[in-house]
Amino acid sequence: MKFAKELGSHITPEWRKQYIQYERMKSMLEKHMQEVPDVEHADADVVERWEAKFKEQWFHFCEKEMKKITTFYVEKKSEASRKFNSLKGELGNSESTLMERDQHNIYTGERKNGKELKLAYSEFYLSLVIIQDYQKF
Repeated sequence: MKFAKELGSHITPEWRKQYIQYERMKSMLEKHMQEVPDVEHADADVVERWEAKFKEQWFHFCEKEMKKITTFYVEKKSEASRKFNSLKGELGNSESTLMERDQHNIYTGERKNGKELKLAYSEFYLSLVIIQDYQKF
């Protein structure tokens, strides 16, 4: 499978702009290969300047893409860490509420909170899978 198709099949739609712009990079290279002066017909200095200019543009674009991707990934990872700490705190509160209720044999009607907490952990797990998938590409 070609890389573009592989990448396209793994893209999370709402994060599309946060992935590497592979097609744009590919077209930049193709355009460069079509426009580069022919070594046989052009002065070596002209070809060298052309190559240097392209390399500068290319690496500037690559650095910008790398920064975009890294920043997005770090933000998502931090977001996941905050969510985990929040869920861990909610779980701790839920457990202490259960212990208090068991000691006093009192039903406080908070059993729904446990189901909601399970759902929140499931959603959190799925978000981690999506982040991990993003990291692969």
